[in-house]
Amino acid sequence: MNSGKKCPGIQGNVEKPSQEIIELCRFMKHQKNWKNDTMLCVREFPGTGRGLYSRKVLEGNSEIIDLPFDALISLKSISEDERFLMFMLEVSDGKFKWKMQTLLTIFLLWNWHLGDKSPWKAYLRSLPKELYHPHFCSVDELVASPVVSERVIDSVNQSEVKEVQKVLQNAVCPCCSEKFFPDLFPKRKFIEFYLICNSRTVYIPPDTIKSMIRESKALDLISNEPNMALAPFLDLINHSDSTKTLCSLAKRGPGFFYTLKTSTKFDKGQQIFINYGPHCNMKLLIEYGFFLPENSNEFIEVSMTDIEELIKKLKRNHQNLQIPSNKFRYIRDHNLHEKMFIEASRFSHNLEIVLHFLLLDRNIYENNYHQVVFGNIPEESCLTEYKILLINQLLDHYRESLRNLQALESLTKCGKIVRKFLECRIEFMTKCLNKNQ
Repeated sequence: MNSGKKCPGIQGNVEKPSQEIIELCRFMKHQKNWKNDTMLCVREFPGTGRGLYSRKVLEGNSEIIDLPFDALISLKSISEDERFLMFMLEVSDGKFKWKMQTLLTIFLLWNWHLGDKSPWKAYLRSLPKELYHPHFCSVDELVASPVVSERVIDSVNQSEVKEVQKVLQNAVCPCCSEKFFPDLFPKRKFIEFYLICNSRTVYIPPDTIKSMIRESKALDLISNEPNMALAPFLDLINHSDSTKTLCSLAKRGPGFFYTLKTSTKFDKGQQIFINYGPHCNMKLLIEYGFFLPENSNEFIEVSMTDIEELIKKLKRNHQNLQIPSNKFRYIRDHNLHEKMFIEASRFSHNLEIVLHFLLLDRNIYENNYHQVVFGNIPEESCLTEYKILLINQLLDHYRESLRNLQALESLTKCGKIVRKFLECRIEFMTKCLNKNQ
């Protein structure tokens, strides 16, 4: 949801909201019939920037916000925009279907291009003027920090971007006759709106959407479920790992309402937080453009590439280490390489199993593998040496990325956030190392 935040703040000074926020409130109240019964307001907070507070006490397990469904930007919104819908049906030509996030991205680009003529102009103007995702680091910064840049590449499907450009390359805007790519929608702008959709959407039960627009051709445009929607004003609420959030979509009277509740009590004037999910700092950085220095959900993901690198190092020091190649195939066939991570006080079950299976188990016959892998977890002390080596290996990569960034003459704002993130991760892994020694 709200991008570019570094860590939760507590309270800020009352100040007049920006003109963009004033216009957004008017739009939500007068055009979308939002009542704002919880008296939500916007202000700048220390550490987190723009956020929401209430002019009254919000008790624990009470409602934060209750939005009419038509205030959300969903597939229903697309189905009701006849000009956009007809355009997308024409360029898709019944042969190409879009992922829901990509379709929302193109819809935002379309409305951004319409400017003052867009019915969603108040929302578009309320979006952040600058994003702090590492995607917008300089080339030198990305080259310097491969532990982050590798995840950046994975987060935006480049083949999907190329596919969008290919489908729309000859498409002409019906309102100005300009070509969409690259004249109207440069690649950077597409990525910006793609990340906005990725970080600011809420989950919507797809069957509910389908029931609303069952006769619409908009359903013919998508390749997956229509289970996401942008939620104006709600997406100004920042993230905290210390609260629990409950959302619901229910019919009341003639329409549907999207309601958000929180387990936490918020005093009058105190910044309101919701929980985006149990995300580690890498996920927060890549998808939202911020991280939490004291993140209770922090963990370090471990890939099979990391395991293979560890094994190569061990083989150089232990010439008799022989691992059958079919063990690696077995790991992938049984998805043991998924959910491998290091938390503050433990290694995940799958990571311990993979380390034991490859480094301690001496079985070479595949018919014995199942008993080894799905039997009792080995004594933790047997793996201590390898755990320490693995943490040190990961630490080396992060320290190298940090040194490379520090060696650059200057850093962008995004680069500075990545630098602080690396420092935070190194501190976390150092604590993990100390607990295993």
